[in-house]
Amino acid sequence: TTFHNANDELVRIDSAGNVGIGTTAPKSLLNVTGTGTSGGILTLENDSTSLVTGRYVGQIDFYSNDSSTNGAGVKANITAIAENSIGSQIGLAFGTSGTGSATAIEALRVNSAGNVGIGTTGPSKKLEIASNTTYDGIQVSGTSIPRIAIIDTTNNATLSAYARDNDATIGTESNHPLTLNTNGTER
Repeated sequence: TTFHNANDELVRIDSAGNVGIGTTAPKSLLNVTGTGTSGGILTLENDSTSLVTGRYVGQIDFYSNDSSTNGAGVKANITAIAENSIGSQIGLAFGTSGTGSATAIEALRVNSAGNVGIGTTGPSKKLEIASNTTYDGIQVSGTSIPRIAIIDTTNNATLSAYARDNDATIGTESNHPLTLNTNGTER
């Protein structure tokens, strides 16, 4: 089945039920094809003329029909959320569902400032991780000297922590001293 304007095919539904917009050969249930630098664009829109904090602008749900306990439902989602009362600041929330969860809950947020929060809906730093679980946090692992580095690119100072062979090391990798401070005072 095809839908046309006066001259061009606009939409095609093939024999498998796949819908193609901008293509005559849809590759999936919904295939949106564009040309040039924009490519295919799918628009989700909230038609409210007054977005308020917390209102969804649009959402993509990933639904499971699994018949096991807590198996059916929205198991993951991506939601655009207004972060202020005039709707000019929009963040993205990514929801997932863990073992025994009946529905997706927010696991990660990218706010309108570009800050990323894991376990928090209001990250105030470029990366903020919040947890109420003991010994929970960041883990870097690998087979070839996994490393965490904090680098001051203005002064070329590098603080590094890494594990190699049977050693664990914390120190500077530049010609800068390593100091320990409490309450802003070097100890």
